[in-house]
Amino acid sequence: MSVPLIQPTFVPSTEGVQVATYDLGGPADATADTPIIFFSHATGFCGGVWIPLARQLTDRYRCIAFDLRGHGQTDLPDGVSLDWWGIGEDVSAVVKSVDATGPRYAAGHSMGGCAIAIAELDNPGTFTKMWAFEPILFPISEESMAQGRGGRGNQPEPHESFMVEMALKRRDTFDSADVVFERYASRPPFSLIDQDALRAYVDYGFRELEDGSVTLRCRPANEAQVFSNALCGAFERLGELTIPYLVAGSGDGEAPAEMASKAAEAYDNISFAYYDDLNHFGPLQDPIGLAADVDTWFTS
Repeated sequence: MSVPLIQPTFVPSTEGVQVATYDLGGPADATADTPIIFFSHATGFCGGVWIPLARQLTDRYRCIAFDLRGHGQTDLPDGVSLDWWGIGEDVSAVVKSVDATGPRYAAGHSMGGCAIAIAELDNPGTFTKMWAFEPILFPISEESMAQGRGGRGNQPEPHESFMVEMALKRRDTFDSADVVFERYASRPPFSLIDQDALRAYVDYGFRELEDGSVTLRCRPANEAQVFSNALCGAFERLGELTIPYLVAGSGDGEAPAEMASKAAEAYDNISFAYYDDLNHFGPLQDPIGLAADVDTWFTS
């Protein structure tokens, strides 16, 4: 299958951010009562990567994706930080912009899975149910608290974590979109994901320059800033959620998988699903299989 190029509309959020929002489709007879799924992407990615998963669901749901601030076609205004609570406000802005009287569901991946939780914590009742694959919900350690790091309005100091370092080292410009696709498809982790999801990432996550080369829309410095702000304090507030929230974890043994299970263990109001055959890129690895599970969760 090919991946369609959908033109976004722009929704005003806080701090001058204009959120690029994509209508991924829905039932031909959709009304305001038709259930909606809002799709929230991972750090460094973009709303378009949800297309292979969402198109399995458009016969039953309206499907809407968006680019969070500093990602995809959502620019980061000068002087605006990539505070995760501000990112959550982008989610809230998109939901509020949609005329809907039916159920409002949210599906998130990694940072995007935390962002939907933040939106719900900030504005209870934003969603009817939430599903997230390895949401980044790291508890703030006593050491970090002692250093004044973590939490809303009290952002952690940028630290030289592995993810920050890797983001800053990312190659950001290539000769063409096809060169990016071929390069990524030849090596992990992108060689392990669905080819349509990879195509969507290239088409939506890069922009073409005047000379025909392409460059990442999410700049390496912005990606690094997102990682450095991960201790946002959302984990400590998960007990406030009053709607069903399922977090899924992979079998890759990495920190996000470990944190997904710990969040479910720490809070009785969170459900957990385990996918031993997937890694952190689960929604991009198996969009068809996970679409079925998303549908099951939202209709149960």
